[in-house]
Amino acid sequence: MQFALDIQQIEQTCSFKLTWGRQLRLTAKLPYSELLTTRYQTWREAYLKFYGTGLRARVEQGGAGTLPDVDWRARLVQAEAALLSDFHSWLSGAELLPIRSAIAKALAAGAPEHTDDRVDILLTCDSFVLERLPWETWELGTEFGSNKPIRIARSPTNIRAETLPRKRRGRLRILAILGMKLDSTSKPIGKQCNRCPRSRKLPLSVGSGGRNSRI
Repeated sequence: MQFALDIQQIEQTCSFKLTWGRQLRLTAKLPYSELLTTRYQTWREAYLKFYGTGLRARVEQGGAGTLPDVDWRARLVQAEAALLSDFHSWLSGAELLPIRSAIAKALAAGAPEHTDDRVDILLTCDSFVLERLPWETWELGTEFGSNKPIRIARSPTNIRAETLPRKRRGRLRILAILGMKLDSTSKPIGKQCNRCPRSRKLPLSVGSGGRNSRI
């Protein structure tokens, strides 16, 4: 099942609109937490410091390196944990309970062995403040006892061109990387590839101890 979640921010209020199925719709309003902005800025500073200077040591004339005075890696880990904690706490408010419940019901109705039962959420944010938040980490369904995965994908606010279906040309090509050692799972994988209709069969070699073995 596919959901569309549209989030708009007007001053300090965030409006959520969830649509799915045949014109089903839920709306909710949630006050924006300024703490999220502070958490994000702290995380961003630690991220830029760690990857900008934290991984590089200063080399003196004598050839000895000097480590940074601040452990930016530790600060980055702490800032990320604080951001995720406050972000999830903000999303767990009672205002969004109907939306979370509707998605959880879709999870409960589906069977994990069927790919058609997966839940996809197309997320649209109209402001940069909201867009930069880690929405992909939203653990929907966990409060209802579901551990099934949910795929969250970003969608642009405006789509001006129609998406045309793309037809595959030629035969299906499969790349299988099995490692450096043959085991009991190698040949079954090769057999599964051969069962694919209209697929291009290529010799598959695996190096082992200086020798190549064909599947």
